[in-house]
Amino acid sequence: MNKVNHVVFADFIKDYLVSIGVSANRIFVISHPLPDLSFTSKMQNTNGPNMYIALGHANDENIIHDLIEYEKQKHCLERNNIHLVLRTQNSFNELPLSINIVTGFLAEEHYIDYYRKAKGVLILYPDYFKYRFSGVLLDALVAKKKVIGRNIPIVRYYAQRYPSCCSFFEGVDDLMKKILLDNIALNVNEEVYTSFLSAHSDQVITSQLNEILL
Repeated sequence: MNKVNHVVFADFIKDYLVSIGVSANRIFVISHPLPDLSFTSKMQNTNGPNMYIALGHANDENIIHDLIEYEKQKHCLERNNIHLVLRTQNSFNELPLSINIVTGFLAEEHYIDYYRKAKGVLILYPDYFKYRFSGVLLDALVAKKKVIGRNIPIVRYYAQRYPSCCSFFEGVDDLMKKILLDNIALNVNEEVYTSFLSAHSDQVITSQLNEILL
Protein backbone atom coordinates (compact mmCIF):
# COMPACT_ATOMS: atom_id res chain seq x y z
CA MET A 1 0.00 0.00 0.00
CA ASN A 2 2.99 2.31 0.30
CA LYS A 3 4.45 1.34 -3.07
CA VAL A 4 1.94 3.36 -5.09
CA ASN A 5 0.26 6.76 -4.79
CA HIS A 6 -3.42 6.98 -3.85
CA VAL A 7 -5.93 9.55 -5.12
CA VAL A 8 -9.08 10.17 -3.06
CA PHE A 9 -11.99 12.60 -3.30
CA ALA A 10 -12.07 13.92 0.29
CA ASP A 11 -9.92 14.46 3.36
CA PHE A 12 -11.91 12.00 5.50
CA ILE A 13 -10.96 9.19 3.10
CA LYS A 14 -7.31 10.21 3.32
CA ASP A 15 -7.53 10.23 7.12
CA TYR A 16 -8.86 6.68 7.10
CA LEU A 17 -6.08 5.44 4.82
CA VAL A 18 -3.50 7.05 7.09
CA SER A 19 -5.13 5.33 10.09
CA ILE A 20 -4.58 1.89 8.51
CA GLY A 21 -0.93 2.57 7.71
CA VAL A 22 -0.78 4.32 4.35
CA SER A 23 1.86 7.05 4.30
CA ALA A 24 0.26 10.51 4.19
CA ASN A 25 2.67 11.66 1.46
CA ARG A 26 1.37 8.82 -0.72
CA ILE A 27 -2.20 10.15 -0.62
CA PHE A 28 -3.51 13.02 -2.74
CA VAL A 29 -6.91 14.66 -2.34
CA ILE A 30 -8.65 15.74 -5.55
CA SER A 31 -11.96 17.62 -5.46
CA HIS A 32 -14.68 15.57 -7.11
CA PRO A 33 -15.76 17.07 -10.46
CA LEU A 34 -19.29 18.41 -10.45
CA PRO A 35 -22.17 17.11 -12.58
CA ASP A 36 -23.69 19.21 -15.35
CA LEU A 37 -25.20 22.43 -14.00
CA SER A 38 -27.51 23.14 -16.93
CA PHE A 39 -30.70 21.72 -15.40
CA THR A 40 -30.48 24.08 -12.41
CA SER A 41 -31.10 27.10 -14.62
CA LYS A 42 -34.77 26.23 -15.06
CA MET A 43 -37.32 27.57 -12.63
CA GLN A 44 -38.22 25.35 -9.70
CA ASN A 45 -41.77 24.03 -9.72
CA THR A 46 -43.42 25.43 -6.58
CA ASN A 47 -46.89 23.93 -7.11
CA GLY A 48 -48.23 21.23 -4.80
CA PRO A 49 -46.66 19.87 -1.62
CA ASN A 50 -43.03 20.38 -0.69
CA MET A 51 -41.15 17.35 -1.95
CA TYR A 52 -38.09 15.60 -0.57
CA ILE A 53 -36.38 12.94 -2.64
CA ALA A 54 -34.09 10.00 -1.85
CA LEU A 55 -33.04 8.56 -5.20
CA GLY A 56 -29.73 6.91 -4.31
CA HIS A 57 -29.20 3.32 -5.43
CA ALA A 58 -27.59 2.50 -2.06
CA ASN A 59 -30.60 3.45 0.09
CA ASP A 60 -30.98 1.42 3.28
CA GLU A 61 -34.14 -0.68 2.87
CA ASN A 62 -34.62 -0.77 6.64
CA ILE A 63 -34.84 3.03 6.82
CA ILE A 64 -37.28 3.07 3.88
CA HIS A 65 -39.50 0.56 5.68
CA ASP A 66 -39.30 2.46 8.98
CA LEU A 67 -40.13 5.79 7.29
CA ILE A 68 -43.21 4.31 5.65
CA GLU A 69 -44.41 2.70 8.89
CA TYR A 70 -43.76 5.89 10.86
CA GLU A 71 -45.83 7.97 8.44
CA LYS A 72 -48.63 5.40 8.40
CA GLN A 73 -48.96 5.79 12.14
CA LYS A 74 -48.37 9.53 12.61
CA HIS A 75 -49.19 11.21 9.26
CA CYS A 76 -46.89 14.10 10.16
CA LEU A 77 -45.77 14.61 6.54
CA GLU A 78 -49.34 14.62 5.26
CA ARG A 79 -50.41 17.12 7.92
CA ASN A 80 -47.58 19.45 6.88
CA ASN A 81 -48.11 19.12 3.12
CA ILE A 82 -44.77 17.34 2.60
CA HIS A 83 -44.20 14.55 0.10
CA LEU A 84 -41.39 11.97 -0.07
CA VAL A 85 -40.15 10.13 -3.16
CA LEU A 86 -38.01 7.15 -2.16
CA ARG A 87 -36.00 4.80 -4.35
CA THR A 88 -36.29 1.22 -3.16
CA GLN A 89 -35.79 -2.31 -4.43
CA ASN A 90 -38.94 -3.46 -2.64
CA SER A 91 -42.61 -3.07 -3.42
CA PHE A 92 -45.26 -2.11 -0.86
CA ASN A 93 -48.90 -3.11 -0.88
CA GLU A 94 -49.95 0.04 0.94
CA LEU A 95 -48.31 3.45 1.10
CA PRO A 96 -49.21 6.64 2.96
CA LEU A 97 -50.59 9.38 0.71
CA SER A 98 -47.46 11.43 1.41
CA ILE A 99 -44.95 8.83 0.11
CA ASN A 100 -44.24 7.52 -3.38
CA ILE A 101 -41.60 4.95 -4.29
CA VAL A 102 -39.39 4.56 -7.33
CA THR A 103 -38.19 1.09 -8.29
CA GLY A 104 -35.94 -0.01 -11.11
CA PHE A 105 -34.44 2.25 -13.77
CA LEU A 106 -35.11 5.99 -13.64
CA ALA A 107 -34.63 7.84 -16.94
CA GLU A 108 -32.31 10.85 -16.83
CA GLU A 109 -35.06 13.32 -17.68
CA HIS A 110 -37.20 12.01 -14.81
CA TYR A 111 -34.24 12.07 -12.42
CA ILE A 112 -33.50 15.69 -13.35
CA ASP A 113 -37.17 16.63 -13.06
CA TYR A 114 -37.29 15.28 -9.51
CA TYR A 115 -34.26 17.41 -8.60
CA ARG A 116 -35.78 20.45 -10.24
CA LYS A 117 -38.98 20.14 -8.21
CA ALA A 118 -37.55 18.95 -4.89
CA LYS A 119 -37.15 21.18 -1.87
CA GLY A 120 -34.53 18.90 -0.35
CA VAL A 121 -32.63 15.64 -0.78
CA LEU A 122 -32.35 12.78 1.70
CA ILE A 123 -29.26 10.56 1.87
CA LEU A 124 -30.56 7.28 3.28
CA TYR A 125 -27.47 5.11 2.91
CA PRO A 126 -26.71 2.37 5.47
CA ASP A 127 -24.28 2.99 8.29
CA TYR A 128 -21.69 0.74 6.61
CA PHE A 129 -21.47 3.25 3.72
CA LYS A 130 -18.20 4.52 5.12
CA TYR A 131 -15.21 5.61 3.04
CA ARG A 132 -17.08 6.20 -0.18
CA PHE A 133 -18.27 9.27 -2.06
CA SER A 134 -21.84 10.15 -3.06
CA GLY A 135 -22.86 11.43 -6.47
CA VAL A 136 -26.39 11.98 -5.18
CA LEU A 137 -25.10 14.38 -2.53
CA LEU A 138 -23.14 16.36 -5.14
CA ASP A 139 -26.20 16.45 -7.42
CA ALA A 140 -28.21 17.87 -4.52
CA LEU A 141 -25.76 20.65 -3.67
CA VAL A 142 -25.24 21.56 -7.33
CA ALA A 143 -29.02 21.87 -7.65
CA LYS A 144 -29.11 24.15 -4.56
CA LYS A 145 -31.09 21.66 -2.49
CA LYS A 146 -30.72 21.19 1.23
CA VAL A 147 -29.33 17.78 2.22
CA ILE A 148 -30.42 15.73 5.23
CA GLY A 149 -28.45 12.51 5.48
CA ARG A 150 -27.63 9.51 7.58
CA ASN A 151 -24.87 10.03 10.13
CA ILE A 152 -22.14 8.56 7.90
CA PRO A 153 -18.70 9.98 6.99
CA ILE A 154 -19.59 11.61 3.65
CA VAL A 155 -22.60 13.43 5.17
CA ARG A 156 -20.67 14.52 8.27
CA TYR A 157 -17.87 15.80 6.01
CA TYR A 158 -20.20 18.10 4.05
CA ALA A 159 -22.20 19.06 7.14
CA GLN A 160 -18.97 20.32 8.68
CA ARG A 161 -17.97 22.24 5.54
CA TYR A 162 -21.43 23.60 4.68
CA PRO A 163 -23.61 23.36 7.82
CA SER A 164 -26.31 25.63 6.40
CA CYS A 165 -26.77 23.25 3.44
CA CYS A 166 -26.22 19.81 4.92
CA SER A 167 -27.13 18.08 8.18
CA PHE A 168 -27.28 14.52 9.46
CA PHE A 169 -29.90 12.60 11.41
CA GLU A 170 -29.96 9.88 14.06
CA GLY A 171 -32.94 7.61 13.44
CA VAL A 172 -36.31 8.05 11.76
CA ASP A 173 -37.85 10.28 14.45
CA ASP A 174 -34.91 12.70 14.18
CA LEU A 175 -35.13 12.64 10.39
CA MET A 176 -38.81 13.57 10.48
CA LYS A 177 -38.09 16.47 12.84
CA LYS A 178 -35.32 17.73 10.58
CA ILE A 179 -37.54 17.52 7.50
CA LEU A 180 -40.22 19.59 9.25
CA LEU A 181 -37.62 22.11 10.44
CA ASP A 182 -35.94 22.31 7.03
CA ASN A 183 -39.32 22.82 5.38
CA ILE A 184 -39.61 26.28 6.97
CA ALA A 185 -35.91 27.16 6.65
CA LEU A 186 -34.38 29.56 4.17
CA ASN A 187 -32.99 28.40 0.84
CA VAL A 188 -29.30 27.69 0.30
CA ASN A 189 -27.18 30.78 0.91
CA GLU A 190 -25.67 32.13 -2.32
CA GLU A 191 -22.30 32.85 -0.71
CA VAL A 192 -22.08 29.27 0.59
CA TYR A 193 -23.16 27.94 -2.80
CA THR A 194 -20.46 29.96 -4.57
CA SER A 195 -17.87 28.65 -2.10
CA PHE A 196 -18.98 25.06 -2.82
CA LEU A 197 -18.73 25.57 -6.60
CA SER A 198 -15.31 27.16 -6.24
CA ALA A 199 -13.98 24.24 -4.16
CA HIS A 200 -14.94 21.86 -6.97
CA SER A 201 -14.05 24.09 -9.92
CA ASP A 202 -11.96 23.03 -12.92
CA GLN A 203 -9.29 25.50 -11.83
CA VAL A 204 -8.97 23.94 -8.38
CA ILE A 205 -8.93 20.39 -9.77
CA THR A 206 -6.30 21.34 -12.38
CA SER A 207 -4.12 22.82 -9.65
CA GLN A 208 -4.49 19.69 -7.52
CA LEU A 209 -3.56 17.47 -10.46
CA ASN A 210 -0.53 19.60 -11.22
CA GLU A 211 0.72 19.07 -7.67
CA ILE A 212 0.66 15.32 -8.30
CA LEU A 213 2.00 15.21 -11.83
CA LEU A 214 4.53 18.02 -11.91
